[in-house]
Amino acid sequence: MGLKGFMEEAYGGQGRVRKLATRRGSQVVSVEDLADRLGPRPSRAEVAELAPAEGLLRLIESPPAQKRGAVIWGYLTSLAAEQSASPICVPAGDWAGLEMAGGRLILQPGLRPPSHVGERMKGGRISMLVAGEYLGQEMHGGGIVCSACSGFAFRNMRGGFGVVKGNAADHLGVGNAGGRILVRGSAGARAGWLMRLGRLVILGDCADYLGLRQSGGEILVRGAAGCRAGLQRRGGRLVAGAVGAEAGDVSIRCI
Repeated sequence: MGLKGFMEEAYGGQGRVRKLATRRGSQVVSVEDLADRLGPRPSRAEVAELAPAEGLLRLIESPPAQKRGAVIWGYLTSLAAEQSASPICVPAGDWAGLEMAGGRLILQPGLRPPSHVGERMKGGRISMLVAGEYLGQEMHGGGIVCSACSGFAFRNMRGGFGVVKGNAADHLGVGNAGGRILVRGSAGARAGWLMRLGRLVILGDCADYLGLRQSGGEILVRGAAGCRAGLQRRGGRLVAGAVGAEAGDVSIRCI
């Protein structure tokens, strides 16, 4: 057992509580300030405990320049959205809407598409233009609407919904276990890979390996799927308008 683990066991976690308590009274001036107080990998509860009752919107006016504050900034955007009766508009940044449980968050476009938006969210709504990687990863509830997204969107989704008005990149809905995903454009390779539950609808075309190793849920593609669609499927429903070479068990019909 390491020294940190030994001290936690010896003091029953009270050392961490006292550390937070001694810093709760001083004013928080920036996200970086919070990062200095909380240390690496803080929980949502720890961020909420030190977040200021007033001036929260000021702290989230722009994403932090340093990566270590990005997760904290993401928690703060969720807290602000949950506490507000009206939608909150913030610049698009990594981890926005992290573990969000309610409210409405609108992300304004920035210099690059933000990653990990809406990760582990449980409720509320997030609206944005182009999303980076890992959009809506491990979602349990709520909804995300975007114009386009990068790879691994809605990975390991458990609930809620996602709408992509344009195109989605590779690995869409990998490991989906209960979420509902709609793509109005086309999708990249390996969409619905390892899908176990939920629904994935793609109105355009889809690249290779659609529904690879699918065991449950429903995948519907209005357009054409690429090569090896439905390979190693063990269950669920997979329907496409057309398929490429070496397809597995796929129903072909007009949707």
